[in-house]
Amino acid sequence: MAGSQQEIYLIGKSMLTGSLAYNQESLFLLRLNTDGQVFWQKAFSFGHTAIHPKQVLFHNGKLLITGHLIQPEDNNTKSYSTKWFALQYKLQDESTQSISIPGKAYYGHAQGTIVTDNGYISLLNDANYFGQTVLLSMNEALEITGSQELLGTLMLCSGLMQQGEQLLIGSVFSNSFKDYSPGYILYHPGTQHVLAKSSPTLFRHFL
Repeated sequence: MAGSQQEIYLIGKSMLTGSLAYNQESLFLLRLNTDGQVFWQKAFSFGHTAIHPKQVLFHNGKLLITGHLIQPEDNNTKSYSTKWFALQYKLQDESTQSISIPGKAYYGHAQGTIVTDNGYISLLNDANYFGQTVLLSMNEALEITGSQELLGTLMLCSGLMQQGEQLLIGSVFSNSFKDYSPGYILYHPGTQHVLAKSSPTLFRHFL
C-alpha cells in the first residue's frame, strides 16, 4: 500500500510449520521507499496463534491491517478456531488498537476491506469458505456499526471494491462441490439490492 509521500507499506508474517505455527507467530509491518530501502519494521503478536494477514490500507495517517487468526481451542492442537481481526496503527504516535471476532459462522476469513465516508467495510467469509458471507461495517475507532449478510447460492467471495454507490464483490459460484464458475455481485447498501452474474465457464480450482 502506497502512503502519502510515496512510501510503501508491506505486511507479512513469521513462517513456522507444524505445531510451532500456533506458538506465538508474529505479524510484520514494513515501511519502505520506492527504491526498496527499509525505514523500519514493526512486529505485532496476538498470542498463541497462527496469523494470516490479508490487506493493509492507508487512511488519514493510519494503517489498517486485516486478516484472520487460527488458534487451538484450549491448547488442543487437533481442534482449531478461526478469528477475523483488524489492527489499526497510527503513524504519528505509533499507537495501536485492534479488534478480533471469534469464528461464529461468517466471522472467519477476511477477503478485503475498503474505506468509506463513515469508516470501513470488510468482506468476510465463514470459516469453512462456502456458505454465509457478510459485509461488516466499522467506524474509524474500529467499533462495529452494522453487518449485512449476503445469502443465496453457495459461493466463495474473494474481493471487494467500490463502484459509485455500489459495492463490487468478486465471487466464485457453485452448484455442487465439483463445478465452479467465476462471477461477481453488485450490492447497493442503501436499497440492499443484489445483482449477481456468473460465467458459464466452469472451473475446478479457485482463482
